[in-house]
Amino acid sequence: MTQEFARLKRLLNIKREEELDKRRALAWQKAREVASFLRDVYGVQQVILYGSLARGDFQKMSDIDLYIRGFEGPYWQMLARAGRLAAPFDVSIVCAEDALPSLQEEVAREGVEL
Repeated sequence: MTQEFARLKRLLNIKREEELDKRRALAWQKAREVASFLRDVYGVQQVILYGSLARGDFQKMSDIDLYIRGFEGPYWQMLARAGRLAAPFDVSIVCAEDALPSLQEEVAREGVEL
């Protein structure tokens, strides 16, 4: 019975990894869609992905973290619209002009321009 349990556990782990890979790919797709939206609709000059998706340690409950430059407009409206595009993921958007120095350093270190 122990061998059967080990085999089932391996199969379950494989299934979980496959599901996480699919979710990760969808998160990348959604991040790119939101980046295009921000450039096209709000004239954002630069969109940088940071956080777990950019680092490669994305997990089941991870969100999409975006750092933007050159945004002018109604922030909360933009965030709500971007959030609808990013679904089923939560999205966090930080304007470069408002970012703390520690976040600026993190983005410079691990960010991926979209």
